[in-house]
Amino acid sequence: MALVLVVDDDRSVCHMVSRSLEGINLRVETAATAEDGLALVSTSSPDVVLLDIMLPGRSGLDVLRDIQAVDRRLPVIFITADSGSGTAIEAMQLGAYDYVSKPLDLPQLNRLVQAAVDSRRLMSVPVALAADQITEQSGRVFIGRSPAMLEVFKAIGRVAAQDVPILIRGESGTGKELVAQALYQHSHRREQPFMAINCAALPDTLLESELFGHEKGSFTGADRR
Repeated sequence: MALVLVVDDDRSVCHMVSRSLEGINLRVETAATAEDGLALVSTSSPDVVLLDIMLPGRSGLDVLRDIQAVDRRLPVIFITADSGSGTAIEAMQLGAYDYVSKPLDLPQLNRLVQAAVDSRRLMSVPVALAADQITEQSGRVFIGRSPAMLEVFKAIGRVAAQDVPILIRGESGTGKELVAQALYQHSHRREQPFMAINCAALPDTLLESELFGHEKGSFTGADRR
């Protein structure tokens, strides 16, 4: 029988989750502190960890790093009431399995944990955590809680650290530039300038110059390279 470790300082959450998971034939152990949870990771070898992202005295992100130092393939699912994207995407980039928010949807949690157990058995690499809110430096907010939007946030976390070209497609007004800014803010290029160009507003010749540069004198007004 698979073992699930629940690390949360809220006893009611531990009790509720334990009863729910035991109902689908999973064994459950609980811990109220990061230290107790890490000790159980080492001694009990759980198949899945449910981890509160805000524990007394420690961030769940730090605990995730410590768990990965013991077992990088151990699926970790975050439980949080915080919808801020910075923490969520960082956790996703670190390799968390997934993310659930309070109040918990227990049937959904059961399915997610069972999928993580199956993943553990297959020795697959953990996948990414989702966020449900991204706030840009410009002050604009990128929000959404639908399954489709959660997949967008997961994708941002998976690819932001990659040094590859990224194509973002969507109808006008759907937030393509916000996605681009989120990718930028969570990439290694975040200290460099971010430039958005409205390609539809530029003629072909000028667009080529904006994207690829030009030589001095190649057209009227090109007074420098």
